[in-house]
Amino acid sequence: MARRIRDTGGLTQQQEKFAVHVATHGGLRAAYEHAYGKKPTWKPDSVNRQARRLMATPHVKARVEALRAEIAAIAKERFKVDATWMLKRLV
Repeated sequence: MARRIRDTGGLTQQQEKFAVHVATHGGLRAAYEHAYGKKPTWKPDSVNRQARRLMATPHVKARVEALRAEIAAIAKERFKVDATWMLKRLV
């Protein structure tokens, strides 16, 4: 049984690693393989299914959203980058 981490909403270490990877890189499959290891016997469809199932759990989803909000706040504070700035740059 995986050990629980207190300051991450009761997530296991692997769930936290998954959430951090999703928040910073975005890919569910890559995040799952990063957190749980990449086994040669795993089929891509089953990895995708497990990653989606993990992301659908409320506590993991909440952690990803919290991490993304924290990243956005840091970007805005340190670099003065927000959605409005990005849209102006794209136009």
